[in-house]
Amino acid sequence: MVKKTESVTRYEFETPQGLLIVTCGPKGMRTRLIKDPNYVPPPKPRRVPRPSYLSGRRLGPVLPLANRSPLPLSVKPLPDEALLSWLLRLATHLDLSMHELAQDGFGVVDYSAHSNWWRRPRLEVLERIQARTGVDVEDLRRMTCAPWAVYRKDEVTERFCGRIYEFTAPTKRMLRWAVCRQCLVSDPVPYLRLSWLIGWFAVCPDHGAILVDRCAACGAKPCAAPFRSKARFSPLTCGRCGEPLEGYDRPACPSVARLQAALRQGKWTRTTELDGIGRLSWRETVVLADVVLGMFWTNTTWAERSGLWSQFMDEAGEFEFAERSVAYARYGSLEFLSWFLTGWPHSAGSGVAMDFLARWLSAKRSRISRHLLRTWADPCEAGRHEINPRIRERLRALYEAATSRRRLREPQERPPSSRAPESRLAGTVPWPRNFHVR
Repeated sequence: MVKKTESVTRYEFETPQGLLIVTCGPKGMRTRLIKDPNYVPPPKPRRVPRPSYLSGRRLGPVLPLANRSPLPLSVKPLPDEALLSWLLRLATHLDLSMHELAQDGFGVVDYSAHSNWWRRPRLEVLERIQARTGVDVEDLRRMTCAPWAVYRKDEVTERFCGRIYEFTAPTKRMLRWAVCRQCLVSDPVPYLRLSWLIGWFAVCPDHGAILVDRCAACGAKPCAAPFRSKARFSPLTCGRCGEPLEGYDRPACPSVARLQAALRQGKWTRTTELDGIGRLSWRETVVLADVVLGMFWTNTTWAERSGLWSQFMDEAGEFEFAERSVAYARYGSLEFLSWFLTGWPHSAGSGVAMDFLARWLSAKRSRISRHLLRTWADPCEAGRHEINPRIRERLRALYEAATSRRRLREPQERPPSSRAPESRLAGTVPWPRNFHVR
């Protein structure tokens, strides 16, 4: 019996890579490429990096912009407006999400939940925004935090609150802000001021009122809608329940307002002038606040902390306790810091702060850097997040000068028999029932 041969069809195609041979038969189609030895492959297209927010890298423009024509419309920047507020208003007018506006409009890709590229964008990003919107680069730069000093993540939400030192690291905190209801009501177009996005800012400099940092209806903190949504930007409305943000418009304590003004001036000029303390650099000011508040939250016993809290309540009992929760409220933590620094070095609060400073200077290891460590295995371990030795010596000189001034004044005010004990941290007052510590 003669076996019948089956027909096979062969095709040849010349390609840039070489000769492509395609064979079609009863068993299917087969391909074979005979490569050209002189063929040079084209360069691979650049991939868009998508790192996690845990990497800590600041993302920049990575996508090429094919269309550089102006956007269909733009919005005018308002006085002291934050770039985030301007971008959210622009996205609302264009009916886009924040991610779509950043990626398709300006070539910025940032998928992290802690997106902060708008806080200190690169010059290339600002030039792209200028090309698409027509807003001058200098006007855009004034809406960012680039001209301001930054140290030890001092801009994160509720920076000086107790939860930062005890539980939550600044890198884990989502973006939240506080607003002045009087400013927003009087604005023709409500918008966010740049200073409201700084985590320790708690008093309106124009009205002297305590900023609203929680919704009175549901207790949520003011924040932006997810950047992937097209929700309409409205800083007067709560993002959770949709109710308007209400506040008591209560005036702030003068000492708290003065401290905030000094901190704001120091962040802008890199130099802080504090009454009684003198001139400090912005880094030294942040470290001083971290030492005093960090020692209170991490290095005191239950009895010491309750006694100090009762003393603070007696001297600062002007406001309701609901507005002075030092664990997670902006104004409460700033008022607590003001109690430590006002009247330096002769007030009761400054005496406690000096004791904390002495403890920290004499300790071999410190837990002040705990909230800045990436790994929580050993919070007392010294490393790259530890305090700079020069700043440490500057605070030592500050403590020695304050101690000598206090000793010169004490004999003139009271007899030696009535002097307070060397340690002012002892106390047996029961813990306040309403003290918010989580």
